Amino acid sequence: MSTSALSTITLAYRGWGDAKSIGVASVSASWGVSEIGRFSGILTANQARLLGFSSLLGLWVLWEHPTLGRWGGVIEDLNVDLFRGTVELAGASFATNLRKKRTSRNQRVSSAPAGSLWLRAVADAQNDQDLDIDEANADEGGNLLTWEWRGDDLFQVTDALARTANHEYDVYLDDNLRVIAEFRERVGEDKTGSVLLIEGRDVLDGTIAESTYDLINDILAVSGDDEWAAADHAVVTDPDSIDTYGRQQGTSAYDYATRRASLIPRAQEELATLAEPARPATVRVAATNPQLSLFNIGDTVELWSATANQRYDFRVLSRAIAADEGVVTLSGDCTVAE
Repeated sequence: MSTSALSTITLAYRGWGDAKSIGVASVSASWGVSEIGRFSGILTANQARLLGFSSLLGLWVLWEHPTLGRWGGVIEDLNVDLFRGTVELAGASFATNLRKKRTSRNQRVSSAPAGSLWLRAVADAQNDQDLDIDEANADEGGNLLTWEWRGDDLFQVTDALARTANHEYDVYLDDNLRVIAEFRERVGEDKTGSVLLIEGRDVLDGTIAESTYDLINDILAVSGDDEWAAADHAVVTDPDSIDTYGRQQGTSAYDYATRRASLIPRAQEELATLAEPARPATVRVAATNPQLSLFNIGDTVELWSATANQRYDFRVLSRAIAADEGVVTLSGDCTVAE
C-alpha cells in the first residue's frame, strides 16, 4: 500500500453505529443516475482485524472527496490477497437497499402516476421489513398507469416503473447522512448558467459522438395491453426533425396505456429524445477542478469544445474516479446549446 496515496473512509454498522475511520489505498468510486454506484478500496489484513467488526461484509461505508462530495453505500464483497496480505472492500451505493426487498404479495393499484405507485411500493416494503431508507420522495404528476406486483423485487419494480414512465431515480446521503431515495421525472438541475467546462482548460481529453442511426421522428404508438388488431393507436411526429433529417419511422407498444389519449403523451415524451441526433460524450477533468463541486449527477452544465467548434448543454449522467490517478470521468448526453 506504500505506492498508493491513502484516503480516509468511515466504516460502520447499519445506521452508522460504532463508526470508525481508517485510511485505505487505491480508492475508486462511481455515481450514476438510475443505477447502482460502485466503490473499491484496499486495506491491510492487519488493519481489517484491528477494526474490531464482527464482519466487514454488510458494513456501511462513507467516503468524502474534496470536489465530488460524498459517496455512501454498503460493503458487498471482500477480496483477500494472500500474497500481499491485503483486503479489497467492494461496495454498492445505497440504491442497493432497494434490492432483495419484496413488494406486497398481491397488490393492484389502478390509475395512478408512476411516482405514486413507487411511493406505495416503498411504503409497503418499509412497513414489512428493514428497508434502510430514511426518506422517499417522488414526482407524482404525469400519465396514469395501472400496475400489479406480486411479491416482486422493489429494485426491479423501481427500474421498470422508471423505464415505462420515462422517469429516473437516485439514492444518496444528505448532509445529515440520512439515506434519501428519489423518483423523479428528471433527476438534477440546470447548471448551464454557473458551470462552464472548456476544452483545454477544464477538459483534459474525451470524446463527443454524433449519430442519427437511432433517430426516430415519426412514431406509431400502439397499446401494449390489447390484441394487436384491436389495440388503440396514434401517430405522433416531430415536423422540425422531419424537415431536417427526413422521415424516420418507428413503432412503439406502450404497456399500461390503453387509449389514444394516453398513447399520445407517451409517444411525445419518447420523441423528445429520439427526434434529435444522439450525442453521447465522455470527458475527463482533473479531480482538483473546483467546478466539480458545483454540480452532481443529473445536472446539466455547459461544455465548450474548440475541436467540435460547438457549445453544448452537457447532462452528466455518471461520474467516476480512481483517486490515485487524480482524474474524474464524466459521461452523459449533449445537445447543441441555443
